[in-house]
Formats: sequence, structure tokens, C-alpha cells
Amino acid sequence: MTGVTGPTGPTVTANNLVAGITDATVGQLVPNGGIVPLGTFDQNGNAIMNTNGNITLAPNQTYSVVYKANVGSQGNSSSVSVGLYQNGSLVPGNNSVGSVTIGVNASQTLSGNTIITTDATADIINLRNTSGGNTEFFGATSISVIKLA
Repeated sequence: MTGVTGPTGPTVTANNLVAGITDATVGQLVPNGGIVPLGTFDQNGNAIMNTNGNITLAPNQTYSVVYKANVGSQGNSSSVSVGLYQNGSLVPGNNSVGSVTIGVNASQTLSGNTIITTDATADIINLRNTSGGNTEFFGATSISVIKLA
């Protein structure tokens, strides 16, 4: 026995983007405060666009942002950190900090996630080196953005 078929749900166009370091064999040296250069791996829809790590989010939307950074220290510092920035300001609670052993070929994976809501104008988000010195970012560094509403 079967019942009445319910109404068809809305057609949804997925808007998502995955960006990361495109050459996994070579680290990207990023100065303190510099934007981590990311190429686009996968993109669906037009609400999210990437230009070398500057990710533009369409206005009046809500997005899920998940990032991870595989980093190694350069110089005398053992502290490494990466921050998620929105329109040039650090997103509260999204500065990931770790440590590596100086003089050893070592790296640390840092990660974070947040929900971002844009206002009436497009917003730009990016990952930046917040370590206080030059930091090398490796191939496992990536960011995933999904439009929720």
C-alpha cells in the first residue's frame, strides 16, 4: 500500500569551492601577513570565486568555511600560525597556532572552521600567515567554502 506523493522539493544549484596549494611537491614561502596563494581545485555555481587565494563571496549569503594549513617555520621561530581573514580583518576565533622543531624538516597542520554571513556587498576571505615571520605552506593546505543560504 502506498500513500499520496508529496510535493517535489526545490531545485538547488550547489555553490561550493575547494581551493588549495596546486603544487604539492614545492612549499610556498609566505611572508608574515601575506596571503597564502591558493589555486581552485573544484568550483560549482557562481556565488564563490577564487583569485589566487582571495575568495570572493556573493552578498547577502551565509557560508560554511573550513580550512587546514600544513606549515613549517622558516628562520629562528618555532611558532607557526595561520588566520582566516574577512575583508582584511581576522575572523574572531580563527587564528590557528602550532609549533615545529627548529632545524628539523617538520611541519604542523593547523585548521579551523566558521560560518560567515555577508552583507549587501561582496566579501573577500583569505588565509594569511600570522606567524610573525616567513612561513612555508605545503600541498595539504586548503580551504573549502559552501554556500548555506
